[in-house]
Amino acid sequence: MYPDGLKRFYGSALPGYNLNYISDDVDMDLFFQTNIDKTVDQADEPLNFTTYEHSYGTLHGSILLDGKRYTVTHAEGYLDHMIPIGDVPWPMDMHGWSWFEVTTKKYQAVAYAVRGLGDGYGNYSYKHLTLLNKHNGKVLAEYSGDNITITETGWIDETEFGRQRPATVAYSTPDLNVTVNAATVAYFNYQPPLAYAGFVNFMAFQPDDATIQYNGNIEEGSAFYEYLVTDMGVIT
Repeated sequence: MYPDGLKRFYGSALPGYNLNYISDDVDMDLFFQTNIDKTVDQADEPLNFTTYEHSYGTLHGSILLDGKRYTVTHAEGYLDHMIPIGDVPWPMDMHGWSWFEVTTKKYQAVAYAVRGLGDGYGNYSYKHLTLLNKHNGKVLAEYSGDNITITETGWIDETEFGRQRPATVAYSTPDLNVTVNAATVAYFNYQPPLAYAGFVNFMAFQPDDATIQYNGNIEEGSAFYEYLVTDMGVIT
């Protein structure tokens, strides 16, 4: 993670989005062009938020890492813009969330689940799962609430943060199953000095073998997954 670099992110859907980032170890100059109209995810409880999702696009540019430059000629991309709403910092309203996007040859699955303060690790007060046609952005199926079963297994103790995270997560409905394995994990730990809110975020990229099973057809692809836990210690 490189939290202290110089950052510039700008653009919009029609002309595209640019990311410029410079730190001691990495230099990024990337451009994302969305090919699909956005979808929207929104909730009032237990977290008041709105998310704008550009489900599919192309990415190119360059990344300089440890003195070696990598050229991104034509990669697939996904853009998510989440906006917490309200005067109170959002971690005080929830225990955490589980979020992923899975991209295969034909499909893209996007899921959000938010745990209220009383849910602990095992329950989610808010659940939403959307399946899209990756190529034209058409919503093929949409599920929410009790129509979704979330199964988290392979719990790992992250002793440095005093938290746990699942190694595997599956979202299931009667006709759709999406599975992600969080193998490559980066950690983002946020504790403000005048703390009345904080969190630990476990972020994972899975380059292969994430699965979408829809109406009996199975496809494999890549995934990005986040598992966030509010740091209740700094709140109390």
